[in-house]
This record gives sequence, structure tokens and C-alpha cells, in this order.
Amino acid sequence: MAWLAEQSGEPLEDHVKEAARAAGTQARFGEHPEQGESAFLWAAIFALMVVGFVALHVLSRRRTLPAWTGLAAYGLVSAVGAVALLTMVVAGHSGAALVWKEVGSFAAWK
Repeated sequence: MAWLAEQSGEPLEDHVKEAARAAGTQARFGEHPEQGESAFLWAAIFALMVVGFVALHVLSRRRTLPAWTGLAAYGLVSAVGAVALLTMVVAGHSGAALVWKEVGSFAAWK
């Protein structure tokens, strides 16, 4: 879903910039585009780590691994998941603030 948000956000940004230019002003997005890229990056890292965690679980059924391996992997994946969630909340909030505080008002973006 983070990938879809990024893919839909870039064309929307271009469209809003064109509309603002046509209205004789300039659209500003603050930190939202960078926050969205960060959220996508952390979501991708989290997804890869979840795949690795599942692979580790399957491997642990076939081979004997140290007892701490599963717990350490769980803790690491959980920490990265929390960071990914936080970056998504920050990016989502800044996007919502752009939409709801600046509805249709390009003049406010000057």
C-alpha cells in the first residue's frame, strides 16, 4: 500500500502544481513528499524483514538454531515495524493537513 500511495502521490503533486500555476500561484507541499518517500522505504524494509522472519521460522523447523534466534529476529522485525508505522503516520498526517487545511486555496500556499 505504501508503494501505491507513492505512485498515486507523484502524479497528484504534478497536477496540483499545474493547477496552482494556472491560478497564478505556487503550490507548496512542505515535508510531505520526503515523508512519503521515507514511509515507503521503511515499509519496504519491513516487508523484506517479514519475509526473512518467515524464512527463519521455516528454517528453524528443519535445522536446530540457537534458542535466542527467534526472539532476536522477532524483536528486530517488531522494532522496524514500529518505525515503519511511525513514518506512515507522520506522512499521512502531513498529507491530511495539506488537504484539509488548504482545501482549494492556492493563495494560502504562497
